[in-house]
Amino acid sequence: MNIKKVMTILNPDSLCPCDSGYLLKFCCLPDIPPLSARDYPYRNLNIESTVVDYMDRVIPSNIKLSVHMVNPNQEFQPFNEIIEELVIRAWKSKITENQMAKLSPYLTNLKDQLNAIRYHQRQFLFRLRLLYLEQIPLEPIRGNASVVMIDIPLRCELESFVSKIRSCLDVIAKLVSCYLNAKEMTHGALLRHLESSNKGSKKNILTIYHRNLGWFKETKELRDKIIHDGTFNAFRGFEHENGLISQPKLNDFTAEHFCFKQWKQLWSFTNDVLPLLYPVQEMNEKH
Repeated sequence: MNIKKVMTILNPDSLCPCDSGYLLKFCCLPDIPPLSARDYPYRNLNIESTVVDYMDRVIPSNIKLSVHMVNPNQEFQPFNEIIEELVIRAWKSKITENQMAKLSPYLTNLKDQLNAIRYHQRQFLFRLRLLYLEQIPLEPIRGNASVVMIDIPLRCELESFVSKIRSCLDVIAKLVSCYLNAKEMTHGALLRHLESSNKGSKKNILTIYHRNLGWFKETKELRDKIIHDGTFNAFRGFEHENGLISQPKLNDFTAEHFCFKQWKQLWSFTNDVLPLLYPVQEMNEKH
């Protein structure tokens, strides 16, 4: 069977297209799909170390605690690093305990959203490669007909990936709202708020938002299709015609390219916006 365009993800030893600098198999496309991966089990749930709150105060042992444990193998370390840096800057900016209590849930939600997006992205790419390899041994289609292969799990993972990206933008908006000491706003409301008062720290944040307007529009249209129509018709599976295999597509992009493009856009946006919250120069001015 002839192939119109060879997939990047077929070579696990090549550099990952997400530009992380890691090999594909150690980054966006693991050897084992995330859904089937088995993490190292917990061996002991006794908490013997000192427990502190977000202000680094020791919590007395007689107070009942609810500790949330996350397996480190299920998290993407760069997410933790960028959020920890924001927390450090926030403390150095001398925000109040009440402000930190308000900020903390948003940070947790953001990390959860980013890890969920990462999960759906990797699960989608793994299944995409698996299905691709299954197409190659098939005998070529004869006659004038074309056959489009429908794979519901593949489409569902892509829909979850896109939907989570839009949810993540709302979480980032609430984080920015907290920094601005404004009421809690969703993504669209925050953008309108920034445009109505483009001064001081808002100006730099608005610049980043305006730089990504095309991407915002694209993801919103796709998410709305998923929410209101149940799916997006723009997605097309593997197609066999005249002895050729066409890759799955979404609008004008191959599904593979679309997935990496969306991931890079989100990661770039997150890395551009979060450092603008509680910036170093702002801390120096307060001192």
